[in-house]
Amino acid sequence: MAVPLLRSSRFFRSLVLTTWVFSVLLWLYIVARIVVNQVDVHMPFVDSVPSVSFSAMGAFAFGLSFLSTFIYLWLWGPFDRRSPPP
Repeated sequence: MAVPLLRSSRFFRSLVLTTWVFSVLLWLYIVARIVVNQVDVHMPFVDSVPSVSFSAMGAFAFGLSFLSTFIYLWLWGPFDRRSPPP
């Protein structure tokens, strides 16, 4: 019942795509910072928040990008689920 409403919502579609773009950019930033600065992945991502490490932040960003990709493909994928394949 809520799926057709979500499929027709342009706001939700742009929200999912924006979330995907920024989570991928965050994940790429974390990877680049680890590779370029040779940072230990268990060090704090931000010095003032020592409980959030590079590995935790990278896992969160990767999971968020995976979830938004899954939602986008599930709701607005290339295949029309109502018509049978030829």
